[in-house]
Amino acid sequence: MPTDNSDHSGTANSVSFYLARAREQLRCAEKEPLIARKRVHMAAANRWLQLAETARHIERRAQQRIANAACHAQSETA
Repeated sequence: MPTDNSDHSGTANSVSFYLARAREQLRCAEKEPLIARKRVHMAAANRWLQLAETARHIERRAQQRIANAACHAQSETA
């Protein structure tokens, strides 16, 4: 599995990074003739998808906190 991020637009903490890694594992699974190795790649893809889901949740929470802070700041100035 390649480790450089040169072809991915996301940072190591972004959803796009994790999804790209999951797609990479799925491509490896498609090419793999051995069932046991296919399963290894599929399991790896599943783990990357779980990380993407967690990252998406964290990003949403951060956006909510920013929106709440902005709303709170507006109400204090009014």
